[in-house]
Parts: sequence; C-alpha cells; structure tokens
Amino acid sequence: MGQKSKTKNREILIASRAILISFCETQGKSFISTASEYLLEKSERTKIDSDSQQLSEARHTLENPKGLLLKKLDHEIKARFKVTFPTSQSNPKPLCSTNISDDLRLIDEFQMEIMVAVNGMAHRASSDCASQLLGLTKRISTVNRGVDAGENSPYAPSVFCGGFVKFLESQTSDQTIKLLLLKLFERFFMANLGDLYDELNQFFISANVLPKLSYKNHSPTKPLLTSSDLRQSDLYKSIEAAIGNNVIPIDPSKPTLTIDQVLAELNALQQHQNTLSGATLTTPAVAALPNTNSLPLQQIIDAVATLFDMVNTEERIASPIKTLLSHLETPYAKIAIQDPNFLKNPHHEARKLFNSLIDASGQWTDKKTDFSNDIVQRISVIVERITRECNGDPSDDLTLFDELLKDFSVYLEALERKANLTEQRSVQAAEGREKLKENQLFVKQVVDRKTQFEFLPSPITKLIRDDWSSYMTYILLRYGEQSAEWDQAGATVDTLLWYIEPKTDDTEAKLAGEIRTPLREILQHGMKSIGLDAVEIKGKLAALDLCQSLATENSMAWREKRHADESNIINNKNPIDNAGNAINERSYQLLNKPEEKIKSRIKIQSETPLKEASARTELSSEHSENLISINLQKDLQQAPEIEIEKVLSMRFGTWLSWSDDEAEPQELKLTWYNARTQNCMLSDHHGKEVAVVAANVIALGMMSGAIYAIDEQQKKPLFERMLEKISGQLKQSESKSAANQHGIHH
Repeated sequence: MGQKSKTKNREILIASRAILISFCETQGKSFISTASEYLLEKSERTKIDSDSQQLSEARHTLENPKGLLLKKLDHEIKARFKVTFPTSQSNPKPLCSTNISDDLRLIDEFQMEIMVAVNGMAHRASSDCASQLLGLTKRISTVNRGVDAGENSPYAPSVFCGGFVKFLESQTSDQTIKLLLLKLFERFFMANLGDLYDELNQFFISANVLPKLSYKNHSPTKPLLTSSDLRQSDLYKSIEAAIGNNVIPIDPSKPTLTIDQVLAELNALQQHQNTLSGATLTTPAVAALPNTNSLPLQQIIDAVATLFDMVNTEERIASPIKTLLSHLETPYAKIAIQDPNFLKNPHHEARKLFNSLIDASGQWTDKKTDFSNDIVQRISVIVERITRECNGDPSDDLTLFDELLKDFSVYLEALERKANLTEQRSVQAAEGREKLKENQLFVKQVVDRKTQFEFLPSPITKLIRDDWSSYMTYILLRYGEQSAEWDQAGATVDTLLWYIEPKTDDTEAKLAGEIRTPLREILQHGMKSIGLDAVEIKGKLAALDLCQSLATENSMAWREKRHADESNIINNKNPIDNAGNAINERSYQLLNKPEEKIKSRIKIQSETPLKEASARTELSSEHSENLISINLQKDLQQAPEIEIEKVLSMRFGTWLSWSDDEAEPQELKLTWYNARTQNCMLSDHHGKEVAVVAANVIALGMMSGAIYAIDEQQKKPLFERMLEKISGQLKQSESKSAANQHGIHH
C-alpha cells in the first residue's frame, strides 16, 4: 500500500472518529436529560421512601458534575483508537478485554455483578445491531490494512459501556444506583446505536470503502410465538366461533346492558374499592362483576372472573400476592371489554405484566412470605398504580402497562443476577470443599502408607498427621500432584521418619547430623505456611530434636536387644521383648530379613508414586461417606448403577420436586455435581446452597416417586388454562342445546 493510500485511510478513520464523538455528545446530552426527567417523575410518584431517596441520588449522580460523562466517553473512544489504529511512531499498550474474567475468585461480588450487567448490555446491543456491525467491521478492516479490530474496536458497543462504567465508578459507590443507571443507559443511549452504525456505514460508502457491500437494516423482530401462545390463540378463535355475533339475550326476561353501561358499573366499582382500600391493599377486594345478559360481553367478563378465581386456588402464589392481585380484577375486566386484543393477543402488555407478576410470585416467594417481603412491596406499588391510573383509555392504559412491565423486568433481572452470583459463589464453595476434602483424604492415605509400620512418639505423630499433613494438602491444592513441591513434601515425611530412628553406626549418625539443619528449615517453612506462630514452631522442632536424641542414646540398648533376639532365633527359641512377651509376626519376619531392618527412608522414596496411586483409587468410596445430608439419606440402600447414571446425566439447572415424610414438597435446583465422587449440590431459587447429597440419594428418591424432575414446559400459563375452561364450558353448552333441540323435534 502506497503512502498516499495510507494517508487517505488515516483521514477516513479520523473522520469516522469525529462521527463517534459527535454522536456521544448529542446522544449523551439527550440521555442525561431524558433519564433525569424519568428519575424525577419516578421519585415523585413512588410511595416507598427508600426508593424515592435512591432515585433522587441517582438523578444527582447523573447530573453533577456537568460534562463529566461526555469527557469519559470521549476519552474511552480516543484511547481505543490509539490502541487499535496506532501511528507508526506510537507503541501503545494493549487494552484489556471488557469481558468477565475467567477467574471469578479475583473479583468481589459487587464487581462481578457490574461486569455481568455491562457484558449483558454490550452483548444485547451487538445482537440488535449485528448486521450493521458486520458491514462496519468489514469496511474498517479494509482501511486498516485488512486487520480486524476485534472486540476492542472503538466502534464496538463495549466502548460506550466502558466509558459509562468509568463515569459511574468516579461518581458513586452505591451498587443499586450503578445498576439503575446502567439500565437507563441501555434504554436511552445504547438503544440508539443502530442509527450511529447506519451513519458510519453511509460515511464509509461515501468514501468509496466497499460501496457495494450490502447489509440488512436492523428492524425490531416480532416476539416468537411459543407452543402455549399458539394454543391460546387457537382457543380464543374457538371461543369466538362459538359465540359469533349472538345478540340474543341470555335471559329474555331481563334487560341487556350495553358496553357503556357495563363500563360505567365497573368504574363505579373500582372507585368504591379504591375508597375502601385507602392507603393499603392488604385486604382482599371483593369484585362483584356485573351480569350483562349479553353472551359475547358476558363471556369476556366471565373469562376475567375465571382467571382471578384460578389465582386464588394457585398454590405457588403467596397469600399476600393473591390479596394484592384481587384488586386488579375490575381494572382487567375494563381492559378486556375495551381492548379486543387483550384476550386475543398472548403478547398484550397487560397480559405480559400479569404473567410476570404470577411467575415472580412462584419463583421468589413461598408460604412464609408476608407483606414485608420486598417483592410483595414491589407488586403492591404496581397494583396501586393500576387501580389509580387505569382510566379506560386503551392507548393510555397500554403505555402504563408497558412502563410498569419494563420497571418490574428491571427489578426481576436484578434479582436473577444476584441469584446467579450467589449460585456461582455456592458452586465455587462446593467445588472448593470437594477439592479440599479430596486432597485431605489423599494426603491421609499417603501418610498412612508411609507410617503404617511405625510406632511413633506422640509429638512426632502430631507433627506428621496434623501440621505436615495440612502443609501437604496446601501444596497439593496449589501446585498439584506432579509438582516438585509435592515430591519434596512427601520426601520430607520419609526423611523425618528416618531421622528419628535409632542410628546403628557412625555413618548414619553423621548423615543425621548433616540433614538436621535443612530438615528443620523445610519443616519451619511448612509450618509457617499453614499459620503456626514462631513459638509453636520452636516447640515442635525442640520436640523433634528430643525424640531424635533419645533414639540415638537408646540405639546401643536397641542393638544389644536385637543381637539377643537373633541368638534366641539361632537357638530355636521364640524371641521376646523387654517385658517377656513374644514378638509379633511382623517383627519376627524383620529379624529373619536383615536387609529390611534398617532400610533407609531415603531409599524407599521411589515406592511413593505407586502408593499414592493406590490412595487415589480408594478415595472415592471413603469420600462418599462425608456428606451434608437431608432427610431422605436415612436408611439408604444402593440404587442400580443405571439410575445413578441418569442423575449424573441431568443438565446443570434441572429443577427437582423434592418430598419426604417430614416436610412439605420443595423445589430444588441441581446446580452442580462431581461425576467421580457422585456428590450433587442442590440450591434454592435465590441461588443459596441447600444441601450436598450423593447421587444415590436422588436416584432412590426418583425411583420411589418422592423426587422428580420438573418439566418447565409443562407448566401451563394461567391464561391458557382460563381459555381452556371457557372453551370447555361453551362446548358443553352447545352440546346441551343440541340435545334439547333434538328432543323437541322428536
């Protein structure tokens, strides 16, 4: 590429940067203004003092000091440009990725929550603008010598998220305010990135950069219809077909109400309920919906009445929420009468909000939930606004429901995010405990094999089995079984055991003197690593020296006794100890195999890997007994292997219905399991660990029917069940009418 072309391409990139900066300035000011107005309106309208204060603080954070947000965005864009498109004279350091670190242990919970929210925001924007970004990326690569800018491109959605996060970090430490403003930034700023990318693509086309490259303009996609949505649409069509345009009164002897008369009665009923409820909604509303004597109109009212009757009998809905939702029956009856799409369209805003309230109750509350619960308070605010502000104008009401749904969705996303974070921490803790226990048991097996034929003084036993075993576990966790550190830790046990044995000759005594200092240094380092203080370490090393000294002093008596025992064996006498007791079989064998008697611990280190491999194979069965258990683990049998395999083939996130004789059924999530040790972690809806149980426990429960996997797809929405009931009632009525007509003709 010639110098002239390089200069031209550089000018194109600089001009595109100016477009980015101009967009940030214009859209940033609009965002601050719009978001501030939104926060002010929300703070004035909310009934919860703490919420009002937070909204005011969020608005203050956004507005002061003026211009700071724009400076942060400008700086982020220029920094990305400097890294992505360096000049020949510059050699900038690469920017770090904005994605979440793989090592979550290095990030605290608050940081992780922000990072998850930011990455989700950037991902959604990239998805919404995928086609424009694809064209833009190819054009940028063309003017950048064919080099793809990658995820750190100054045009990527993450650059705007990064600038805004830096603004938040400089302005507030309140986690709730940060998350609220991030959501508003996504709604009022990030949502307009499609326009920016269209403008940038047009600029590159005008500069003759891939002018014939085509891409599809972003357009909002219609929500995908689920099988339940299609079923609800079919049910509604069948109800419509059954009712038709029937204008004959249900009861010819009674008057028929018009739509205006019905709405007037419903408005009067709602005003009366508002007066009775006053400032509280803790008393159930009694909605005596009017009888219209018109089949089409009455079916609409009956459909709403049936829906709320089902709410009252729904077990998964907490009692306080049932009370709150009872106040929505009259407003929803008005909506159903005025807006034909309410019953027809599964994605009607009022229906989506209602389904969201129902689902939230099922997921985040239980039978112990009362009116002080946070989600109950949130739903109470929603119900209060609907009963006060639902004025009968379909356009205004749709706007109200859309706003309430968006706000409630933001709240639920925050709950879900916190639950996911809690769950991640629970899984990390469970994995950590599992790994620690595995390694502790492994170290125990290794130490048992090294000391199985030893009769050790109490101080040495404690040193090896308590202190040094803890250090070996630490080394195993940090460096692994194949590391030099682990080999040294194991060899130290062998050296220590040899060091305290009686020394049979001057060569061994000299060797013991030579290894004393390095052995003490290694032991001192290990004990210091596990948290022992200087006084404790000094005492344990003094005990080691004492034991070694006593062993050396008694070595002569030990040799004399050995020679006496050997003489007895030669004279066909049974060897005896100092107390006159017969020496055990193992000792007898040692006496007949002199090469094993003083075998150096240093020489047998080559056998250690084989012994450690054997310890590994025995670990699983021993570890399976160390479980946090729940009631079903009593009187356990062994489930067939195929049933256990079914449990261990379940995907993480499978919900289980868990029942036993001593408690009510509960829903537990299979969050994690270790396929080797067959331990499974169960958590609740908030992501908190409930128990760790063996897969055998779950398999036995599933065989007995006390445990079963919940199929989320089989949970029918209330609206679908309501439409099924109305459709069934109409079919029964048609059958009776046909039978009566048949009887008359005969």
